[in-house]
Amino acid sequence: MSRPLRITRYALAAILLLAITLTLYWVRDDSLHPEASAWVQAVDSPRDSSDGYLYLLGLVAATEPRAAGRARLAEYRQ
Repeated sequence: MSRPLRITRYALAAILLLAITLTLYWVRDDSLHPEASAWVQAVDSPRDSSDGYLYLLGLVAATEPRAAGRARLAEYRQ
């Protein structure tokens, strides 16, 4: 193997290693801002579902969509 080819391989390996290191540094997560954490907790908290959501859940039913959606949601939450 000639010397320039060996140097080229080392250079490519070094560039690849640098690219992987920078990618791993760039992808790491930062902690959430306190306001964003409050938003996440507000969304995750259990609450009553809206009529529109229940209606959409029950659209496949042949009967009253809201009642079917409510039953489907209750079954899902069990």
